[in-house]
Amino acid sequence: MPKRNDGERGGRSHRPGDNPDEFDALPDGTPVIPDALPSEWSKKSQKIKESRAWQDGMGGVTRFWHNYINALKTAFNRLDRVGQEDLIMRGSQIITVGAAIITTYIWYWFMPQGVRVFVLPIVLVGSWWIGTRIVAPSMIQRFDSHMHQPEDWP
Repeated sequence: MPKRNDGERGGRSHRPGDNPDEFDALPDGTPVIPDALPSEWSKKSQKIKESRAWQDGMGGVTRFWHNYINALKTAFNRLDRVGQEDLIMRGSQIITVGAAIITTYIWYWFMPQGVRVFVLPIVLVGSWWIGTRIVAPSMIQRFDSHMHQPEDWP
């Protein structure tokens, strides 16, 4: 049986390097002291965020996101009013049906088997109806200022 590494008070010592079987994975070899970790890590994270590599990486991500948003705006503006409304309606249906599926999946295993047979189709049809009749018209009304007006489009 391997010998225990007992500290001065008879308890087990948790300092890195005391036990040859332990491995210290910190890059700079600083000892693991729970009270010191958050402040040291926050200082290191600030140094990382000030580095050139971090700034170049974040600049690339920011440019990618802005280009993606601009591509969506351009594609949306190229559609006529009916196409814009249809896109909003399809998006609303996808969001409501997806949320209903996730919610149903969470509660599905707690339902009796006889109830499961009826709940799934009712939830799917109900969420599609809510997405089509309630969510889509409210989203179209909300986005009306960003959409083509009927007299604007030839």
